[in-house]
Amino acid sequence: FLNVILSQSDREIPDKFPLTLKLFNPKDQIVFTQVQSKNEMGLYCFKVVTNTQFLTGNYRAVFVSGASIFEKNVRIETIKPNRLKTNWIIPKEFENSLGKNTKVSVESKWLHGSPAASLEANIQAQIRLLSPEFKEYKDYSWLDPEVSKEVKTVDLFTGKLNNQGLAQVDLSPLTTGLHTGILNTWFVTRLFPEGDINTDYFEQNFKWFDEYVGIKIPPSSYGKFLAKDRSHEISAIVVDRNGKPVAGRELSIQVFEVDWNW
Repeated sequence: FLNVILSQSDREIPDKFPLTLKLFNPKDQIVFTQVQSKNEMGLYCFKVVTNTQFLTGNYRAVFVSGASIFEKNVRIETIKPNRLKTNWIIPKEFENSLGKNTKVSVESKWLHGSPAASLEANIQAQIRLLSPEFKEYKDYSWLDPEVSKEVKTVDLFTGKLNNQGLAQVDLSPLTTGLHTGILNTWFVTRLFPEGDINTDYFEQNFKWFDEYVGIKIPPSSYGKFLAKDRSHEISAIVVDRNGKPVAGRELSIQVFEVDWNW
């Protein structure tokens, strides 16, 4: 379903006011057209019918109302059952530390058990930061607010699997940017058997920091903001990965004043 709200500044949209939808595939070919006149106070509902022959990718939904044209990107994916299974072989110690050896093995097999020998493969990691949780310090914040919390995509491998259906994947690109907190990682493995595509997902959390610094800001009527020209008691603590306090650490504290307009 695609819903559209159409409005005019000087008058209401009539009950029978035509709006045309044209759907373009990634090759810029029109694959679906529909004219909808019925609306509820300018709200239109288009029922888009897809089929198994639709290409996977970004489509363009173009809405035409008289001389006015509006566009919206729509992602459509054709879902096919996988014929291959991918297994990530990550040593247990990698969850808490990334040493000098930063490579892990990825193994792919056909569902009947034979190795996916010599198949083309593309492997990416989608990563985002999670805040560690410590029961005794629930009021503390552990993430760096200057570090983006958005999902980041990292390319890890492009090439062919060997004769045993194996690939060696280097995880060191995940450490770029000195992430704080827990690294929530979704590994996306794409294999290309005989012009087809097989996609597999695997999730893994990494705790690559031995110690964490937490900050506790006192509650106020401004939420997370503190009023100026007043005294505030701000607490900081250093704990290890198990939440145990760590003594003797030297901390550097900075305070920023943030302004914005809207």
